[in-house]
Amino acid sequence: MKKNKIIVAVILTFALLTATFAMSGGGNNDPAKEAQQIKQDTQNVQSGQSAQSDQIKSNDTVKDQYGVDTGMTKEEYEKFKEDYFSFQDQLGFYKAKSRFYHKINLNAKDKFATYEIDLNRTDDLCNINDFLLRSEIIVVASFEDLQIERNNQLTYPVTFNIRIHEVIHNQTEYSKIPEFIKVKGDNLYHYSFDDLEAGSNERFKNKSGELYLLFLSRYGFIE
Repeated sequence: MKKNKIIVAVILTFALLTATFAMSGGGNNDPAKEAQQIKQDTQNVQSGQSAQSDQIKSNDTVKDQYGVDTGMTKEEYEKFKEDYFSFQDQLGFYKAKSRFYHKINLNAKDKFATYEIDLNRTDDLCNINDFLLRSEIIVVASFEDLQIERNNQLTYPVTFNIRIHEVIHNQTEYSKIPEFIKVKGDNLYHYSFDDLEAGSNERFKNKSGELYLLFLSRYGFIE
C-alpha cells in the first residue's frame, strides 16, 4: 500500500515531519486509536460530569467552543475553567489554554504517558501521539496550491488550499467536513518573503498526487 507522508498542521504552526505513515485497516492493539479512546472517555470530566438534567433551560447554561451545552451556568463554567488551570499549574505544566479547550483530562496524564503522550510538551516538540490529542480533525489530504500574503503584520501569511480525501477523526461541531478547506501557516523561522515563497513552492507545489496525514486544529483553541 502506498505510504503517505505526514504533516503535522495546527493552523498556529505548520511543521513537516520526515517520517512516513502507512494506512492500516486493522484496529486491534492500535496505540493511536486506544489513545483517542482514552481522550474520548476522559472528556466526561469536562462535559458529562457536570451535565444537568433535561429540565435545565439551555439559556441558563453556556455552550463550549464546539457548541455543546456544558450544563453549567456562566459562573460555574468560569470557576471550572479557573480550577482546571490551577490544577495545571500544580502539575508543573507550562501555561496553555489548549488542554482545556481540547477537553484533556489532566488526571489521566500517567495513562497517556504509556502511549508516549506528554501533556507538557510544547507544540514544536510534540510527537505524533501528542498531536492526536491536540487535533480536532485528522485527515488524509493533498495540497492543491498555496498563497503567501506579503504583509509583515500578519501572523499567518501562508494559506494552503487542501483537498480532503479521507476523514480519519472529526471532533468538531460539524458533522461533515467539506472536500476543500484552507489551512493557515505562519512564518516559523522569520524568513524573508522571497525565501518563504521559494521554500514553500519547493516543498508543496506540484505535489498534487501525494497524500499527507494532517493533524488540524483551529487557532482560537490552541493559543
